[in-house]
Order: sequence, then C-alpha cells, then structure tokens
Amino acid sequence: SMIPPEGEFDFRWLAGQVTEKSFSVADLSPGIAKKLKHDRYAWLTTVAPTGIPVPMLVWFRFDGTSLAVYSHPRASRVTHVFEHPEVSLHLDSDGMGSGLVVIGGKAAVTAEGVDPRADKEFWAKYHVEAHAVGLNEAIASFSAQITITPTTLWTTYVI
Repeated sequence: SMIPPEGEFDFRWLAGQVTEKSFSVADLSPGIAKKLKHDRYAWLTTVAPTGIPVPMLVWFRFDGTSLAVYSHPRASRVTHVFEHPEVSLHLDSDGMGSGLVVIGGKAAVTAEGVDPRADKEFWAKYHVEAHAVGLNEAIASFSAQITITPTTLWTTYVI
C-alpha cells in the first residue's frame, strides 16, 4: 500500500472509486442527468492524426440521448472526428475528485452549414455567455454540428 509522506494527508478516499459501465440513459442517476443537462463547460477530447489525444473546452447540449457540440467547420476537432470517431467528454468534478462524469462515445459530423442559434435548447443554455464574450453573431460560423453517441460512462457517482 502507498503510505503518504510524513505530515501529508491522504486524499484518495475522498475521490471514491471510479465506476466504468456501458452508457444507458435509463440507468443515469439524477445527479449525472442533472450535470449532463446543466453543466456549462466540458472538455471534449479527440484524437489527432498523430494519435495524440487533444482536449478542447466546449459548450455542449445533452438532449437525453446524445450530445451536440458546435464547431468551426475548419477546426481541427472536425478533422479528428472524421479520422478517429472515438471521443470522450469530461465534465467538471467538484474540485475534490468527486462528482466525476466522463462520457466515452462515437462522434460524427451530423450537420454542416447550420446556425447554432437555431438549436433552441443550445441557444437557451448559452446565449448569455455568447453575448458576454461577443459571440452573438460570430457563433454562426460554428456551423458544423458534432453529435456524440455515448457508449461508456466513467463516474464517481454511486450507480
């Protein structure tokens, strides 16, 4: 067993155990469902042609089945998805190693030339942030919709 150095506290017990299971909407705990619906930011990790994982901070929408992310059509993440559709989406934890939710899944570019503002749920969730950072009009250039179909869930929530 690993014993922490003298005078240091062992925080490992706070984080709890990470459970990995097949993703099923029917099995989502209320806490996980709430995070998927309401969390503001997530790290989308795609795989570059070099094989290196590349995390990018994204806005996302969960519709109860799949996740949608909007991107500039020439962004590297779009190329990555075409070449390596396996991705992960990592939500914020509580900062203490608990409340961890990571979704693994298959991504595909499901629409091109769309305006994210036409996605009513997405725009309702992010219009305040978009306005605050001056993206009200420019967000129209994020015209490629990437849809992630979840396959795997990693979490510290009790499931």
